[in-house]
Amino acid sequence: MKDLIRKAKVEDAKGIATVVATAWQETYRGIVNDEYLDNLTNEIPNMIERYIKKIKEGIDLFSVLEVDGKIVGFTSYGKAKNEEKYPSYGEIYALYIIDGYKGFGFGKKLVINAAKELIKLGYKEMVIGCLVGNPSNSFYKHLGGIMKDKAIFKRAGQNLDENYYYYDDIKLLVNK
Repeated sequence: MKDLIRKAKVEDAKGIATVVATAWQETYRGIVNDEYLDNLTNEIPNMIERYIKKIKEGIDLFSVLEVDGKIVGFTSYGKAKNEEKYPSYGEIYALYIIDGYKGFGFGKKLVINAAKELIKLGYKEMVIGCLVGNPSNSFYKHLGGIMKDKAIFKRAGQNLDENYYYYDDIKLLVNK
């Protein structure tokens, strides 16, 4: 498998939206209501428009993971969304990889790539949220994240519990 992580371009919006829909359907069954998950594929055109806007305007920063020329994962990142709680932190807003590409170290590569980009933006600390019940909680702990906070993530008409993992020195993460 030939892999490449690169900054997203506007034409990647469809691949990003497809990864979101697929990864949510694969990962969040039993966590998020089935009706919402089953309808995600129908939402891809709306997601594409949102991602085009975000990429064009630099609202969020994106890096995509290509394997053999196909987008199979991505990260989005930037200044922590909750500026009150995390005024000096960068944040990885999303990290998704579709099944079939997990277990090859791509998740770690995506986190390190995002951390490097956050360092370039001047951040020394980082947070990542992960829904309770998502197997990736152990992944973030394995990378040295310390669960110090919880939040409520509102989606699909639900209030979902989310763990927040802190990385107090992201240079250590990058040099792992």
